[in-house]
Amino acid sequence: MKKPALIAATAAAMLLSLAACGGGSVSGDPAQTQEESGLTTLKVGFVPAASAGALQLGMDKGIFARHGFKLELTQGTGGAALLPAVTSGSLDLAVGHPISVLTAQDKGLDMKIVAGYGYSPEDRPDSNGVVALEGSGIETPLDLAGKTVSVNTINGPGDLTIKETITKKGGNPDEIKFTEMHFQDAQAQLERGNADAIWLSEPFLTNAINAGHHLVTSPYAEAVPQQSTQLVFTSEKWAAENADVIEKFQPALNEVLDYATENEDELREVLPDFIRMDPGVADKVIIEDLDAEVRRDSLQQFAELMAKYGYTKSTVAVSQITAG
Repeated sequence: MKKPALIAATAAAMLLSLAACGGGSVSGDPAQTQEESGLTTLKVGFVPAASAGALQLGMDKGIFARHGFKLELTQGTGGAALLPAVTSGSLDLAVGHPISVLTAQDKGLDMKIVAGYGYSPEDRPDSNGVVALEGSGIETPLDLAGKTVSVNTINGPGDLTIKETITKKGGNPDEIKFTEMHFQDAQAQLERGNADAIWLSEPFLTNAINAGHHLVTSPYAEAVPQQSTQLVFTSEKWAAENADVIEKFQPALNEVLDYATENEDELREVLPDFIRMDPGVADKVIIEDLDAEVRRDSLQQFAELMAKYGYTKSTVAVSQITAG
């Protein structure tokens, strides 16, 4: 049986996390009301990944407007930070990593997956990876045994997929010591010897490789090929009350992501202003595959991994929390 008081307390605690990380509207004219625009306003949270620029591009090109939407965007530090705002109704939708959604569902915070968003590429470099110093002797995932590896969040997608990568190659993931370091600090800590290897996402991965360090493995692709890196989610309550909005939003997002994929140069052009990314980095950063379809099979595999390694108490059934 669910415990509403406990669930509310958990949401309140996570809400403090969102407030601490900062964030605010980065798009839209606050003076323009919904009635004046004739559009349905959606409050959407996102994490500052390069792929999130597609949201801004979709507004700039009028794609969302053609489908009847105006987006008000709020930046958070991660999916876990955006969850309480979605749960409380401060945000309608959010774009974040599925691990946050599946963890919340496992804890009794009823969630709904509205659409896909980003996926690990199948036939090109991934947007995250484990990096080590040149000459360190760490050349393959199995060389990580007995080593200290940094991730941005313990019990997050980094250590989970690294563990599965080691397991699939016949190693013992318990032999790795994981330590928590912010992405922006990890490269310096690697160079100082405070970690043997570091797990990074973009743009930090490209920066580290350009600095002469080498890629050991891309654990997302190794653990679950073409796994979901980001998806669009909401609360079960909002989804139930706005089924018609979701039905219209899904094809709008699909068109936006298709446009961003076909016009990647335009996507890169919005990044310096949108998420304050250096223009030189924006030109080189790896952007994952963009697709609004919810790939349930790979997402279910990821949910099974979370249960396998104790990140959730049970395996979340993806089909039961997918809207539409």
